[in-house]
Amino acid sequence: MLLALTGVFAATATRADSTPETRDEPGASETQGVTILRRAQALLEPRGKPAVERAVTLSHRWDEAFPATGGTATYRIELPPRQGDAPLALLFSRVGNQVRVSVNGDVRMVRGELGDPQHDAAKTVHLAEIPPELLKTDAANTLEIKTTVQPSRWGGLSTVQYGPAEVLREEFESQRNWRYSSALAFCIAFALMGLMALALWARLRDPLFACFAAASFLGIFRNLDRIWADVPVPWPAWGMVVATAYAWHLALMCLFSLLALNLQRHWAARAVLAYLPLSLMLVVVAFGRPWPLAWTLALAALGPLGLITWVLVLRTAARPGNGYRTTAMVLAVAGGAALLAGAHDLGWVRIGLGERSRYSLTPHAMFFFVVIMAGIIVDRYTRSARHLKALNQTLETRIQAKEQELHQAFDDLEAQRSAQATAAERQRIMRDLHDGVGAQLVGLLNLVKQPGAPPEVLEEQVKAALDEMRLAVDSMQISHGDLTTALATLRYRVQPRLQAAGLTLHWDVQELPVLPALGASAVLQVQRIMLEALTNVLKHAHASAVWVQCEPVPDVSTSGTDTPCGIRLTIADDGKGLPATDTASDGPAGRTGPTPIAAPAGEGLASMRARAKSIGGALEISPRSGGGTQVQLRWPA
Repeated sequence: MLLALTGVFAATATRADSTPETRDEPGASETQGVTILRRAQALLEPRGKPAVERAVTLSHRWDEAFPATGGTATYRIELPPRQGDAPLALLFSRVGNQVRVSVNGDVRMVRGELGDPQHDAAKTVHLAEIPPELLKTDAANTLEIKTTVQPSRWGGLSTVQYGPAEVLREEFESQRNWRYSSALAFCIAFALMGLMALALWARLRDPLFACFAAASFLGIFRNLDRIWADVPVPWPAWGMVVATAYAWHLALMCLFSLLALNLQRHWAARAVLAYLPLSLMLVVVAFGRPWPLAWTLALAALGPLGLITWVLVLRTAARPGNGYRTTAMVLAVAGGAALLAGAHDLGWVRIGLGERSRYSLTPHAMFFFVVIMAGIIVDRYTRSARHLKALNQTLETRIQAKEQELHQAFDDLEAQRSAQATAAERQRIMRDLHDGVGAQLVGLLNLVKQPGAPPEVLEEQVKAALDEMRLAVDSMQISHGDLTTALATLRYRVQPRLQAAGLTLHWDVQELPVLPALGASAVLQVQRIMLEALTNVLKHAHASAVWVQCEPVPDVSTSGTDTPCGIRLTIADDGKGLPATDTASDGPAGRTGPTPIAAPAGEGLASMRARAKSIGGALEISPRSGGGTQVQLRWPA
């Protein structure tokens, strides 16, 4: 933001070098064997104008003498006679744009081809070493520096240092490293932070990150121009690119400051956006016409934008109770530094007020915004992490509360189900006792009331009541779907009666699958069906043997499959059988098997069919092959 201001003044936009220089005083001075040459005889040949030959004071800027005009400048300086045999050297802080250096007519340094704008030697420091044998010991030596200059490119010649090669070589390395390292560091910082901001914008679509990413990538051009001498883009096109990128870089930093404080709807933000096309037009005029004043105006126009932005930042920093106060305070400090740096660069570097400076401060001030952006990212990440942690804690608390509610509801439901199951079981037991034991006892009571009731009839009724009671007790045992055990229990109950009646029991119950639907009620119904069938054999069949067979069978609807889908329980005898009339089958239509026979009009068979139907089964009564009767229960598993 304020950086933008800084930029505003970054007066030196395209060609402000950041190397400090000794004051421009006439003559020459000497320090530790190094002479600083401050005057030269110059032949200035501007293109399309008469040549001028005169003495100049170094540093000499071509653009000041001939704005918007290129040409050739030849500088001649007398060097003192050589003393000693130590190698000497010349150090140029700035010379260009293309240069050829000769000592006593011998070419000692060439940077670029004279007149070819592809190379710009003025971007960096240069060292030209002079062998001792080339210098005269009894007369002055002639140093000739010939340069070709392009308009608006800051060509010319700075003060020249002349002295021992060893001393100047160290100074040369120091200045070059300082220039390259700072510019390279700024390029890397802008590139990394720009990529990070671009990635954040791609994920969050926050205009703050998009603005900073654009400003960062544009800032790379200004710093890259300071260290890249042979740019493949011709001049003045490259000058337009660098100048536009520099102006937009500073303007977008202003906009970034406003976005960081949520002031994107302020009229100042619209003014910054309006500056972008305006600066582009001024740059085109400045370098295309050329008219250097247009570039100075483009930089100066950033001043009001930067100042307004800084005032808004100060107001936000001074307003208590807002969430942007800390960010605003940091931006205010960085913005103030940027304003001062921009004022220095515009006034002392670009325009040349007071003692001219070659040291551009704006690139250094702009770097603070990289640090601020990093701080904003860290702050937002930290706040997001805290918010997420608090949200997780809240969610965890709510989940725990819901879990407790669910556990309580589950416990209540289980208690309700248990109570319902208990009530249902009580109702079942009451119904079984009423319908089974109770009915038998009522019948027994009626027989007892009749005078002369046969004892054997009373005995049979008592046995039937006992059987009903035993069945009710057996049905209350937990079966776990095990029909085999339920049938074995019934066998244990009835086998003594069968043996007492002279009947032989043939028992063939195979290993049966587990039946999930086999509850106490179903067990009781199956046992009653089987008991009723055996009782009929005892009472009516006059048989000598009875067969009980139970096996898993395929479901009739899935013919051709070997998967057990049902249970078939068969009770057969070798007695006299039943007279054939109607069908006595409750099975599905189309069932194959022996021809069914009719049942007597009593209620026993009807009761058996009703019990089979209540558990989803089907009952069939048919003649047995070889004589007798067969009762078959088919029950789906």
